[in-house]
Amino acid sequence: MIIATFDIETVPSTNLPTEIIPQFDPSTVKHGNTKDIAIRDAKEAKARAIFNAGLTKTMSLHPDLCEVVCFVGMRYDTISGEHEDTVVSGEPEAVLAAWKFISDAYHAFIPLVSYNGIGFDLPVLLHRAMDLNVTMSGRIYQDLTKRYSITYHYDLMQLLAGWDRQKWESLNFYLQRFGIGKKTGDGGDVYKMWKAGRTEQIEAYCKSDVLLTAKLFARIEKWIVPGVSTDD
Repeated sequence: MIIATFDIETVPSTNLPTEIIPQFDPSTVKHGNTKDIAIRDAKEAKARAIFNAGLTKTMSLHPDLCEVVCFVGMRYDTISGEHEDTVVSGEPEAVLAAWKFISDAYHAFIPLVSYNGIGFDLPVLLHRAMDLNVTMSGRIYQDLTKRYSITYHYDLMQLLAGWDRQKWESLNFYLQRFGIGKKTGDGGDVYKMWKAGRTEQIEAYCKSDVLLTAKLFARIEKWIVPGVSTDD
């Protein structure tokens, strides 16, 4: 079976109005009955540091606060393991390439496969397309983001959780659960790599995730694809 697997890597957007960037709110710090100014200041400084440390992740995961630094699309043969890759970095090129890859697969009746594509990748690509004035199909987007549907898109995170948010697990969990291996890195490191200009390292990490997602699909294919099981 030929599938079209994809993934994106994101970082906080560098072109945002200051007013919409999340800001630390000192009023959220609880001081109780403490009157000592030094203690209060120290507690607030600690809370501010924790907020700032998490801000990169918060913005990188928000469709309106992030930008796409890498897109990888892969046409993968679940029988032979052979694959053809599309790897594009930087905007708007990565967003353009993403929607072309997705559209081409859709029109060729090749199922899309992702890990949390419904909850993350596709919404980000939609919002980035709107921001960058990149033309894409609203009809394709609606078809690919339908919940409880595998007609056009297999979102493995959703499927393996039975469409139950409380049962979501990481890609790494299922890779190790099924003996496929494990991720080569952590998405939280992408911003550091991007700031350091290590584009090729980001591409290699994203490509590895896509390949592992394809291998996970191949491992469970006969249990989730109608008509594949020999018992049908």
